[in-house]
Amino acid sequence: MRMSFGVGDEVAFQARCDELLEDFAGWLQRQQPLGADAGDARLALDWKWGYAGGDLATWTVEDLDEFLLEWCPRKLSMAPEECADFPASIGVFCTFLAARGLLSAASSPPVTLFRHCERSTRAFVHEMSDPANFGMAKGLLAQVGGLDAGMSEEDLARALDRLQALPPQDGHEDLPVLSVGPVHHPDPNSRAESAAAAPALRQLERLWEYCADPGRPVTQKGNLRLADARHLVELLPTGDIPDVEIGRYRRTLRSAEDLPELSWLVQLALDAWVLRKHRGRVVAVARWGELGHVEALDRLVDAAVERGLSGFLSPYLAVLAPVRGFVDEGGPGRLLAELLEWRADGRPTPIEELTTLMCEGARRAFGGLNPLHLDAVRGWTRDHVDRLAALGVLAVRDVQRETDEWGLTEVHGGTAELTPAGVAVAVRLAEDIGITVLALPDPATASAADLVELIDRVEPEQWRADAAAWVQRRDRREAARELVAALGEPHRDAPVVLIGLGQLEELVGEHAGPAVQTLLGGPHDGLALHWLMSAGALAAQDVEPERLLASSVDTLAVTLEIGGPEELVAVFGTGERAEQIELLERLWRVERPGTAELLDAIGAHHPDPGVAKAARKCLVRHRSRVANTGGPLRPDETQPPHP
Repeated sequence: MRMSFGVGDEVAFQARCDELLEDFAGWLQRQQPLGADAGDARLALDWKWGYAGGDLATWTVEDLDEFLLEWCPRKLSMAPEECADFPASIGVFCTFLAARGLLSAASSPPVTLFRHCERSTRAFVHEMSDPANFGMAKGLLAQVGGLDAGMSEEDLARALDRLQALPPQDGHEDLPVLSVGPVHHPDPNSRAESAAAAPALRQLERLWEYCADPGRPVTQKGNLRLADARHLVELLPTGDIPDVEIGRYRRTLRSAEDLPELSWLVQLALDAWVLRKHRGRVVAVARWGELGHVEALDRLVDAAVERGLSGFLSPYLAVLAPVRGFVDEGGPGRLLAELLEWRADGRPTPIEELTTLMCEGARRAFGGLNPLHLDAVRGWTRDHVDRLAALGVLAVRDVQRETDEWGLTEVHGGTAELTPAGVAVAVRLAEDIGITVLALPDPATASAADLVELIDRVEPEQWRADAAAWVQRRDRREAARELVAALGEPHRDAPVVLIGLGQLEELVGEHAGPAVQTLLGGPHDGLALHWLMSAGALAAQDVEPERLLASSVDTLAVTLEIGGPEELVAVFGTGERAEQIELLERLWRVERPGTAELLDAIGAHHPDPGVAKAARKCLVRHRSRVANTGGPLRPDETQPPHP
């Protein structure tokens, strides 16, 4: 799918832009992200084409800064009430491109792009309100109230203040709509073994046994008696310290409430119906013993999340109760989605990334948070990580702990990864808040199309392993036919086709050639010719010269799309200067979708001035030829006959 347009390709750009925005508008209707508008994306696309090289598929953090903080303040007049939502709207568009597989490999990760847009909101509003940034046209419009007759400069200047004073939103509504993954789901046995090893599940099994009928008595306040509490601290164990003696300071346990970990486990047991209170006693629920480990863990996680994973709220910070509610309401799903994204990349998640993510969300929802408030958010996020680790959802490593003379512990650093049991939990909680989780197909049940869809979305080693497992379950000849048929679909992007063909022989051996032959004459004829000639299954002298040139254009166009101008020039510039110029003289006559982009890139980036000049001249001739003949063939239009 073409995503790059030169300055002379206005008609093609506008057509592609309209197609993208129509799809984006439909996607927004289904996802319903807060404040996103397809019209905002048109502005970004117009900027990309007119000012930033025309590659609609490549978006980096630097691109966003230039667009949001430089171009928009100079060129764009916008009503104050629209300023605060605009950056996040652009971030949602980047997410849409990634969800459609249109975000190029040269782009920043989609989660990074969205987060950067969120973080740029205040800077964007500030820059939009500063008259020193206005270009001439915007400055003149601003003098008469902007494009909106009801908008004044005072309104625009107050936008930042209004942003700071935004009321807190419901946790679910404020979370962005994203897609993460793709995720490989562990097999049922691995998930069950992981659930059985969850620390909290093992602790609650002991607690359940300890409170078997007739149960254990509780105090008038509903707490366990001190003798039982002391015993359970050792039995479970919880890590609580019942009695403290530091120098002259002594503290003797007075209530089970003073044991935070035991209190959390008992409350969790009551919320998850592991235990129940009956006639002054806490009693084991018989049904709990009938649950499997996976179902039991799911029940514990749901109960813990419903109660809230954040720890103690100091009376001195009672004003932050709504902020803690925000963290508890949508935080687990958002944090777990982030962990899924890192898992898809094959890396553990730095816990500091999670605390930063939650702080940014809190900043966006609540104005005026100071460093002390944000420290509290970081602490609550650490509480979430610790609780999820206790529940067996996460494995935490390399955390640095420093304990002072009073027994207070500070934690720093560390990484977190989802356990096999935690993957399913993370998917469920992320989807509960509207985040789409892409799944790696099971090789046992996947179709060839499922595998091909993932070629440019997972690491090459992962794709080869899954494809090899898929082939092993089938007849190799039939597997070759199915894979090639999926690669040959007219909508399939050329880079995906070329990468897939490049893996084919390793997967199906001798059956690759006959299968690739079926692509000849189809929408990917040029790439099939290239593969067959490279494999020695077809000789160049047996192919018509015009068709051979078209194949070269298709292959070089993929090289440009994947590797950029530098890689294209490296591949193209292997011969003598005269040979390269001669090839250019032949290429400009080829009416293929990628011809103009190739000539443009060679003309702009070739290190030999003579070759670069020849490419620019050939580009002029090619555009003139296309204008006179009605445009180049699309890949799905009529191809030459079979050789």
